[in-house]
Amino acid sequence: MNKIKNIIILLIIIFATLFYFFQRNKIYSEETQILMDTVVTVKIYGKNKEKLDSIVTECFRYMNSLVHKLSNYIPDSEISKINKNAGIRPVKVDKIVIEFLKKSIDLCKLTHGYLDITIGKLIDLWGFPSGHPDLPAPEKIKDALRYKGLNEIVIDEKQNTVFIRKKGILIDVGAVAKGFIVDKAIKFLKKKGIKKGIINAGGDLRFIGLKEKNKYWIVGIKNPFSEKIDDYIKTVKIGAWAIATSGDYERFFIKNGKRYCHILNPFTGYPSRFYRSVTVEAENTFFADGLATAIFVMGDKYKEILKNIKIKHFKVIVIK
Repeated sequence: MNKIKNIIILLIIIFATLFYFFQRNKIYSEETQILMDTVVTVKIYGKNKEKLDSIVTECFRYMNSLVHKLSNYIPDSEISKINKNAGIRPVKVDKIVIEFLKKSIDLCKLTHGYLDITIGKLIDLWGFPSGHPDLPAPEKIKDALRYKGLNEIVIDEKQNTVFIRKKGILIDVGAVAKGFIVDKAIKFLKKKGIKKGIINAGGDLRFIGLKEKNKYWIVGIKNPFSEKIDDYIKTVKIGAWAIATSGDYERFFIKNGKRYCHILNPFTGYPSRFYRSVTVEAENTFFADGLATAIFVMGDKYKEILKNIKIKHFKVIVIK
């Protein structure tokens, strides 16, 4: 009799535990906003809907504060102030800007310059930021290539200042800012006790926890040959890390029958043509985002250039 009673108690405990986890995974909060010129969605799971809603609101507020420091497309951002004072004077900035620029420069050097945050003048010349891209004259491209150089960025951590020594050099962090901000937001959510969630910033995704116990998240890779939004060429299973894609199918123009995308080669000054898209899985969104752009430019030699790279979960999927 006691044996049957113990079995019944055990079954009740198992049922209660399963019910608890089911309910915890069922309750979530989700919100979408336009940030960094893209659609950003935060979705988190937990036990208390009201608390989750509050955390999501705080998370977006935090991301917005970072965007207003790091975006070179916001006129009064700290990155924009650095650009405006190039060749003139150092600019005092928040410590997070110092952290971001140091990480960005390190990643640029790791990619042997195929990712370069100092080609802002070249990017502006092509007109993609303005929404009116066009093919520049060859001599203008050659001239724009004179205005770049990671070594021209002087960071003074004691004074919290950044100075671009050469006038005309412009920092453009479009390839890395989104990833950095998503990583900071993920860290924010974890500090709030979130054990399961997703941030999707225009296809740059990072996850907290697994989808379910022993079950990975499923991510679709957009078919670059299709105009349909929900047409995926491949799906991948991913754990609690990040994935990002760079491609030539969203921001481009066609002139004289030739496609020109927004991802520029810092050495030639022209858009890269090796791949249609590059997807990178990595330990965080900053690496995934930046490396996807760099590999898109490198082409097939990326394997040799990045053979000694030490990043967890590093995986590359290219579509030609």
